[in-house]
Amino acid sequence: MSENNGSNLVPSQTVVDVPAIADDCLLSIAETAEKRVQAMVRIKRAALAVTNPNDWTSQGGKPYLWASGSEKIARLFGISWSIDEPVYEKDEDGHYTYTYKGYFRLGGVEIEAIGSRSSKDAFFSRARGEDIPPSEIDRNNVKKAAYTNLLGNGITRLLGIRNMTWDDLASAGVTQD
Repeated sequence: MSENNGSNLVPSQTVVDVPAIADDCLLSIAETAEKRVQAMVRIKRAALAVTNPNDWTSQGGKPYLWASGSEKIARLFGISWSIDEPVYEKDEDGHYTYTYKGYFRLGGVEIEAIGSRSSKDAFFSRARGEDIPPSEIDRNNVKKAAYTNLLGNGITRLLGIRNMTWDDLASAGVTQD
């Protein structure tokens, strides 16, 4: 039995002040967020408006933006970039990967992005249901595809327009067909 002089001890509780919903700062954040949502919708619409069906392809059933579309979108928004030399890695089985790293800028914002492609990708390694040996795959095509992948990744990440759907593209007249 403990000695507490007949008084019961109550554990202390931490009180956290949560700003009221009507707090001016919170309202300002909400208003800014709503304006940003509207801006993102406009950016997406403008980006799609400068592309055409030849700038898109289906990759695994999802829309994939070719370099031609990425470059159009970049010019529209004034995006600039610099790209490091590609890294070439060869696997023991003879397959290989090209990886590019680039830096994409818009205004005062800069992001880093990666683009890579492997000779193992079905696009390069399969034809008419048959495997193509790595020695017969054009290395330059894999390298160019890695570059295309980098441009698409960097530009769409910077603008916040990744993961487009076929429904998104339909509004610009681009279909999966």
